[in-house]
Amino acid sequence: MHHAVKRILESSVSESDIPQCLIYLSTQLESYLSDPQIIKASSLYEKAFSIFSDIRASLRLRDGANSSAPIYESYEISPLEQREILNNISDLNGQLKIQMQSIADEKEKKLYEIASKHIEKYEPYLINESNLNDNSEKITRTTNKLEQTWGSAKRTKRQITGKKKLTREFNALPKEYMLVQNLKNPDYVALVVGDIAKLPQKLADVGSHAKSFSRWLKKQHIKNLSRISKNTLRKDSFIEDLVELSKQPFDAN
Repeated sequence: MHHAVKRILESSVSESDIPQCLIYLSTQLESYLSDPQIIKASSLYEKAFSIFSDIRASLRLRDGANSSAPIYESYEISPLEQREILNNISDLNGQLKIQMQSIADEKEKKLYEIASKHIEKYEPYLINESNLNDNSEKITRTTNKLEQTWGSAKRTKRQITGKKKLTREFNALPKEYMLVQNLKNPDYVALVVGDIAKLPQKLADVGSHAKSFSRWLKKQHIKNLSRISKNTLRKDSFIEDLVELSKQPFDAN
């Protein structure tokens, strides 16, 4: 932004052609970029991004050159590549610990500490080394395949409500909501139902020995999204605001 504004100011024929707000913005940006706290925070951000990029490279999660949405695409890795990934992430963890010892700044050291802690926590779940041998088959992986169903459900609710934050909406839904979404997953259907055509019979079999619907409904604690929030109710001026609102003429449009 600073460079863009600077180019605009330098390209102007005369100062009278420059809007005053643009000059003010340039001054503020100059002050911002020279602020010691901003410089320090930017440096830490760049360091964190560098560490994150190294982890992605070790796990071979770099974006594909010809891919429009690589984060959602699956790909195969051979047994040799699986072992290389394990070795790479282990070597990277060792390097992070060595670099962490030579850093005096506590905030910067914390970045290396967080990265190392997460690698050690999740490394056993990346690839099952005990089953890894020369005869291992290729495995299919993706960066966030497991979260696609959840993301799809959120997009649907956003389209319905027009809201970005969906905490109250999802809290109001019963936990079975995501199970219904799983019926779009052919693997889930094959394991649980066998065939989608058998779903009515499966539901009937469950219903024959299930508890009543009212019993299930009482356990859900479903929230009424149209109710007034507690923060509004606790306002000292709530009654006065309600009275004033009631005095306003009703607009049918």
